This record gives sequence, C-alpha cells and structure tokens, in this order.
Amino acid sequence: MLCAMARLESAHEFIVYLDCEASRGLIPAETSASWRFHTVGKGYAYREQVSLPLMAARDNIDLLHCTANTGPLLRPPHTKLLVTIHDVLYLMPPALVPRPRSTYQRLGRWYRRLVVPIIAKGADAIATDSYDSACGIERYVGIGRDRIAIIHAAPADEFRQLENPCAIEGVRRRYGIEGKFILALGGVDPRKNTARVIEAFAGLRSHSGAPLELVIVGMPQKGRTLAGSLSKLGPEQRVTFAGFVSDEALVALYNAAEALLYPSIYEGFGLPVLEAMACGTPVVCSRAGSLPEVAGDAALYVDPWSKCDITRALLELSTHEPLRELLARRGLGQARKFSWSRSAKQTLELYEACLAA
Repeated sequence: MLCAMARLESAHEFIVYLDCEASRGLIPAETSASWRFHTVGKGYAYREQVSLPLMAARDNIDLLHCTANTGPLLRPPHTKLLVTIHDVLYLMPPALVPRPRSTYQRLGRWYRRLVVPIIAKGADAIATDSYDSACGIERYVGIGRDRIAIIHAAPADEFRQLENPCAIEGVRRRYGIEGKFILALGGVDPRKNTARVIEAFAGLRSHSGAPLELVIVGMPQKGRTLAGSLSKLGPEQRVTFAGFVSDEALVALYNAAEALLYPSIYEGFGLPVLEAMACGTPVVCSRAGSLPEVAGDAALYVDPWSKCDITRALLELSTHEPLRELLARRGLGQARKFSWSRSAKQTLELYEACLAA
C-alpha cells in the first residue's frame, strides 16, 4: 500500500512508523522528501500503547492510520484516527472459528478482543478489506456500516506467470518435489484447516489416476497436532512440509502447482487466492468468509468442514484438464480486478475526508 501511495501525487507529508530499521527497505527508494521514517521500538503492546502516541504527539500528527486491527487507546487530542480492521475472527464464537492452540496466538486474540471494540468506537474512520469483514465489524463491534470504508487488498506485482522454466524446476529440486502436486498454505491456527487438508488428500488414494503430491508451506514442521491426520496417508502418498518460504519461492510454487487448495474456515480477505490466480494457478477454496467475494466465479468451491467434499474437488480438478484451464483463465481475469494503485488512491481519499471532517 505504501509503495503504491508513494507513486501518487499528494501535497501531504507522510511519516511512517516502523517496528524495526529493516522495514525501511520495504519502502521504494524513489520516495520524495515528503516521506519520513521513524522506528518506534520493540514490544508490540508497549510500542502501540506508549511509544506510538508519544511519537505522534512529538511529530504533531494530524491523522494517524493504524493498519493492523489495533491502535493506541489514548492519542493526542488534535490527532484523528483511522484504523484498518482486517477481520473480527477474535470476537466470533468458537463454533464459527476454532480457537488457536498456540499461546502466542491466544495472547494476540485476547489483546485484540480488548482493544478493537474500544478504538473502533472512538476512531474517526474505519477501513476494512472486504464486504464480509464490514458486516462482521457491524455485527460484532456495533459500528454502523456507513462508518466503514471497504478498500481491497491486491496481489503484489511479483505474483505472475513465470516464463522461465528454470525457476520452476529449481523450486522443485529445492523441496524435493518429484511429480504433480497440490499446494496448500498451512498454519498452526485451526481455521487454516491443515489437518482436514491432509485427510482429504489421504482420501484420494482409493481413486485411480495419476499420483499427486501435497506440498504445505507456512508450517515449520509437521507437529504433534497433525500426527493423526498423517497416519491416514497411504504409503505412496507424499506430503512435503516446505516451511516458511520467500515470496520468490512462493511464486515459483504457485506456477508449478496443479492447484492451490485453500479450504480456510474463515478469512477476512484471503490474499493467497488472488496470488495464485495471478500466477495462472487453478484455485480450490472454501465458500466461507470473504473468499467468494474475492474469488468470484474463478474458483472451485468446497465445504471447509467436509473432508469428503474437499477430496471430491481434488479428484475433479486432477482428472479434468478443461476445468483446470477454465479456472486458470478465469483466475487471471479475476486477479486483474484488484490493484494496489486503486487501493492506494482510495486510502488517500479517505485520509483527506478524515482531515476535512
């Protein structure tokens, strides 16, 4: 967003507060003198609730945009606040969104449950990524729909179809991928549905057809929580845990994969769906949260709670070449509907509306 905004003409002065000096390299070097960068410091809660408002007061900020759901509970009286709330899964009941198992994620959800309702009701404006998230904010936070601006995310420019086959072969060698494979983005958070992904993949062994591998990125290791699911695999079924990968490797994996499998139980946006589509990769995703809004008619939808339905979709996609070609073609068109330049322009317009109010 910042890179796209830096390319827009504007009379405003921008100060970007960073959590570490390394983040400075993410901003384009050609930014004008109207952009300045300050490092706030480490420790999420302390940085947000103490350091950030103090620096905003020191810098005489007119508008503070907090981009990751939360923000300072106290701020200078003259400083207006815009907060981007990506989703409200931490406020939803466990029956709809399973609770995370890791202590770090549980603490993060506790912090957001405490902070988000307070700052949302005191903010001058609220932005979110999707219509589905806007409805969730209205329902679980009690904010009127007229106060919420919807500004979509978009795939970065590097997510595209690769013309160089060497890059694809290179990523295959790096992760030991021998044949055709399904790519899944896993996670320790139960809503990512990784255990059911593995069980659905295991269900393919009773069907004939070319063998498929499953490659899971985003998890450093198998973990005890997946032991039961992995035990259901047949001896011929390969599952590779690639861990956390660079964007460069992820682009190559998207290009090499037969499909992206993304049966998430809830997503405020679901950016990997658009990243895969921009790479020409067919997408299988759940009809949950914002995913239908993002994927449109360019995905094969499944019930995220049903491993049989996910298996059915994998079998259909792996044996039906015309379907893969149709989804790939539609996906490229769907991804082009989202752009950071448009989103940056909408964000700048929201800034100006806040300042003028």
